[in-house]
Amino acid sequence: MSTNEDIGGWAAPHAERESLTDRLKRYILDRRMLPGDPLPSETDLAEILGASRSSVREALRTLAALDIIEIRHGHGTFVGQMSFAGTIESLIFKGLLSSQGDLEVVDDLIDLREAFDIALTDHVMAGLAQTPDPAIEATLADMDTHAAANNPAGVVAAEKRFHQQLLGHAGNKLATQLGTALWEVHSTVANTIRTPSQEELLETAKTHRVMYEMALHSRGRRYQAAILDRYEPLRGQVQKMAAVPRLPHRSS
Repeated sequence: MSTNEDIGGWAAPHAERESLTDRLKRYILDRRMLPGDPLPSETDLAEILGASRSSVREALRTLAALDIIEIRHGHGTFVGQMSFAGTIESLIFKGLLSSQGDLEVVDDLIDLREAFDIALTDHVMAGLAQTPDPAIEATLADMDTHAAANNPAGVVAAEKRFHQQLLGHAGNKLATQLGTALWEVHSTVANTIRTPSQEELLETAKTHRVMYEMALHSRGRRYQAAILDRYEPLRGQVQKMAAVPRLPHRSS
């Protein structure tokens, strides 16, 4: 007969596992540990927390999936970077599942990205302080090149870099991470549903350049108008696709 140790703690009650993950998080917080700090071994944590090694191992796996801790095989367990990696993966999967039946989640993501970018207008302009950013300008040049070559993947990579760099001027690391997470989910789901045309790629490059120039010169209303110009065609594409009847699923 298998024991909890044999099957990695899956036989433990769900409430017990939740309690242990909370205790592990409190252990990290109480000791004011920072990303990259090492945690005690599984054996030591089991003794500290009064739990079995298998339960500790399962709790660590749960926290690793949330990027709260990082398990480096052969080296130990460390406090994680607290990124949005787990959230991004979950939202992408939700979006891909939804796209099989409807496009509502993509439309919702467009609304969120639009509202998020507009809300950070003053912060981005203040961060730029009317000083050109060579890194952003190089990214925009890359976007132009990839759009002219009809290279969607290149445009997508440059667009991600652009948003990270622009939001970097907002002076808020969490905002940069969250904005990048929203972009990643939206981009992955939208590009899985359809491939943009070259005309759309060229328009994407043009709109991002206008966004940068308006932010650079502290023209808040025009910057926000450029944001709306960027998202309105995307919203229109979703609405157009939603109006096209989908073929019924046929089992083999």
